[in-house]
Formats: sequence, C-alpha cells, structure tokens
Amino acid sequence: MADLFFTKNTDVKMAVLEEKLSVYEDLSREMLAKLENAVDKISETNQNISKILVRHEERIDQTLQSDAAIIKLLDETKKQNADSLKAMDEALKDHEKRITDLAKFRWILVGAVLVVGFVLGEMRPMSEVFNYNNRPGAINQPRSL
Repeated sequence: MADLFFTKNTDVKMAVLEEKLSVYEDLSREMLAKLENAVDKISETNQNISKILVRHEERIDQTLQSDAAIIKLLDETKKQNADSLKAMDEALKDHEKRITDLAKFRWILVGAVLVVGFVLGEMRPMSEVFNYNNRPGAINQPRSL
C-alpha cells in the first residue's frame, strides 16, 4: 500500500509538474511572440530613423552647398562693387582736377581782363589815335568828357 500511495503521489506530482510546465510553455510562447513583435517594431522604427537621418544629412549638404554659393556670389559682388567704386573715385578725381584747372583759367582770364582794362583805361593815346577830330579836313568838335 505504501507503494501505491507513493506511485499515486508521484503521478500526482508529475501531473502537477506537467501542468505547470504546460502553463510556462504557453507563457513562454506568448512572451516570445510579444518579444518578436517588439523587436520587429524596434527594427522598423530604427529603419525609419535611418531614413530620416539620411534625408536630414542630404538637406544639410544642400544647405551647405547653397550657403557656399551665396557666399561666393556675395564675394564676387563685393569685388565688382569695389572695382566700380575705384573707377568712380578715379573719375571724380579727374573731374575735380578739371574743375580746378577751369577755376584757375577763369581767375587768370579775369585777371588778364582787369589788367587789359586797366591798361586801356590808363592809355589816353589810344583814344587820340582813334579820334576823328585830329584828321586833316575834319571839323573840330568839342570833346566831351
């Protein structure tokens, strides 16, 4: 009878262990399925992030290229402006020289006219040369001052 009890007891323990093992296997399968699903989602998210990073890197590269092109255009424009400003400065200096020369000429001309006027004003013999009253056969008329 002890053998029967021992065998029954062992069979019961085996049945309990088999039941527990079956429950653990079901739980393990369920957890494994959930883990596989989570790994799949993580993998998919990782791929999406990789795609996003590639796009961002491309945009950054494009931005850097456009920035470089803009800087190059600005440098060229600055150089052109500097060249035209230099040309304008030279033209202004040339015009200033011409204006200065014309001013000198004007003052020289004014001085010459004044000197000629003064000399002519002081030269009475010129009026006598052109005086018609001194010609032979001319009627003497009184001179007016």
